[in-house]
Amino acid sequence: MPRLKSLFHATCLGLALNAPALQAQAPGAMPALRAGQWQIRSGTVGQPTAAYGLCFKTGGAEDLKLLLPQVSGNSACPAPEMRSEGAELQWNLSCPEAGLSISARYSLRAEHVEGTVQIVSGKPPRQRTDRISADYAGPCPPP
Repeated sequence: MPRLKSLFHATCLGLALNAPALQAQAPGAMPALRAGQWQIRSGTVGQPTAAYGLCFKTGGAEDLKLLLPQVSGNSACPAPEMRSEGAELQWNLSCPEAGLSISARYSLRAEHVEGTVQIVSGKPPRQRTDRISADYAGPCPPP
C-alpha cells in the first residue's frame, strides 16, 4: 500500500464520508465508474504527484468514496453537503469547530475521474489545493 495511499488522502486524514450518505444525497444521478483496476494520480498543487493503483470492486458509491476527501472521528463536524448534476459532483464540508473547510469538485466518467479539492485548515487558516485524476487500467489483478 502506498504511503497513506497518497498525498491526497494524507491531506484529508481524519475526515469521513460514508457510502450510504453518498447514495442518499446523489442517488443514481452520477455515472457508474467501471469496475476494475484504476491508476490514481494525486497531490497538492506545486508538489510532487503520487501515483498508485486501486481495485474498484463494483464501480458504485463504495468505490467512489475512495476518491473523496475523508474525515473521521470528529462528531462536531456536520455531514458533508453533496450535489450532483449529470457527471459533475460537488462536495462541501464546513466545520468551524475543527477549523476546517473543504470544497471538492469532480468530473466523473465511466473510465476517467478528475477532481480539485480546496482545503482551508488550521489557525491561522492555511489554504491548499489538491488535484486528483484516475483512469481505468483494466481488470483487477488476482488476489
